[in-house]
Amino acid sequence: MRILSDIEDYQGGSSAIALGKFDGIHLGHRKLIKAITDQKDNGLSAVCLTFDGSIKAYLTGQEDPWICSKTQKREIFKSLGVDWLIELPVNKDTVSMEPEDFIEKIMVKGLKAAYVAAGPDMSFGYKGRGDFPLLQKWGEKYSFSCKRIEKLSSIISEEGKAQRKFISSTLVRESIVAGKMELVNELLGRPYSFRGMVDRGDGIGGPKLRTPTVNLPVEKGRVLPPNGVYYSLAVFMDPDGNIARYNGITNLGVRPTVSEIGEVRSETYLYNFEGSLYGREIEISLLKFVRPETKFSGLEELKAQIQEDKSRGERYFNELCTQA
Repeated sequence: MRILSDIEDYQGGSSAIALGKFDGIHLGHRKLIKAITDQKDNGLSAVCLTFDGSIKAYLTGQEDPWICSKTQKREIFKSLGVDWLIELPVNKDTVSMEPEDFIEKIMVKGLKAAYVAAGPDMSFGYKGRGDFPLLQKWGEKYSFSCKRIEKLSSIISEEGKAQRKFISSTLVRESIVAGKMELVNELLGRPYSFRGMVDRGDGIGGPKLRTPTVNLPVEKGRVLPPNGVYYSLAVFMDPDGNIARYNGITNLGVRPTVSEIGEVRSETYLYNFEGSLYGREIEISLLKFVRPETKFSGLEELKAQIQEDKSRGERYFNELCTQA
C-alpha cells in the first residue's frame, strides 16, 4: 500500500475511491472499503481518501479524541487490500476548498476517479456542503460511477431493552466511554487496543505485590474507556520474530493507591508468562470490563484484590477456551 499526502504524487491508474474520516475503521467502514477493493477485479486501484488530522479540531481549536492511532489505521487499511491511502493535510487550503473543486481537482484530475463509494450522510468540501447527490451530479459530468453504501446496524441492549442502532464512529466512542468493551469490539470487528514501548513503571508490581506487570504509558488524544480493570490480550514479537499472544488482566488508570501523579497508564499481568519485555513494543487489547479502579487503604488490601482479580480472570479465560 502506498501512502501519500500530496495528490500530485499519485501514480496509479483509474481509481475506485472511498471517501471518509474512517475514525476507528468500524464494520460500516469495512463495508465501504470492500466496495472499492471489489473494483480491483475491474482493473481499478483501490484508494481511500481521508485527512491527516481532525477538521473539527482545526476549526474549533478543541481536542477531537481518536479511536485508533494513525499507525493502527494504516495497518488496517493495508490488511483490507487498499492500494493507495491519501492522507490530505488539514490546512486553510483543504478546509476552504469548495466541494465542486474538491471533486474536480482532487478526485477527478488528481486520482482519476472512475468509481466512488460513499455513505448516505457523507459530507465534504467547505463547511461540509458536498453530499452524495452532488457527487452523483458531478459523476455524470465527469463519467465516474457513484455507489451509495448503506449503513450497517446492530442490536444494542440497554437497560434490559434491545434496540437496533446504526453503526457509527459516534456509537463506538460512546460505547468506549461507557466501558462496554464487548460491544465496542463487536462494532469494530476487532478488539479495541493500544500499543507502546514497555517501561519499568514504579517497580512495585513484582517485589511488593507479587504480580509482575507490563507497564505502558497511554497515548494522549485517544478515546479511553473508564479507569478500571479489564480482561485483556497482549500481543508482541518474541525473540525469534514470531507473534506471541498472552491472556492478561489490565489496570487502566492513575493507580491511586500507589501514585499521586494522576497520569493514566496501563499495567497488565500476563498469565503463564516468564521473562522481561522492557523496551519492547506490545499491543494490549481490552476484552471485558471487570471493575472500576479503586483507591485501597494500603498495599495489603490492594494485593488481596489483585489476587482475586487474577483468579476471576483465570476462570474467564478458561470459560472462553471451553466455548471455543
